[in-house]
Amino acid sequence: MTGVVRTIIIDLEDVPAFDATGIVALESIIGHLNSLGIKEVLTGVQPQPRRAFARAGLVDVPGKLEITNNVGDTIERVISGVRDDPASR
Repeated sequence: MTGVVRTIIIDLEDVPAFDATGIVALESIIGHLNSLGIKEVLTGVQPQPRRAFARAGLVDVPGKLEITNNVGDTIERVISGVRDDPASR
């Protein structure tokens, strides 16, 4: 199956802070994409946004949301997973 989006990587490496308005918007996007069967990976998350996400209950949920630190490693892992997935062929 080609042309199907299963994962979206959102690079937050240059985002030093997240406020309540940003979290509400992000939760809305995540909810909408999850309803379409798309997993989000928030990567490059700095300490303040990570704390704000935790307070808001935005935590790793297998198959729906993943929060990571390293952008490069995350992209490589996601791409590798797509290559290894027979359903993506």
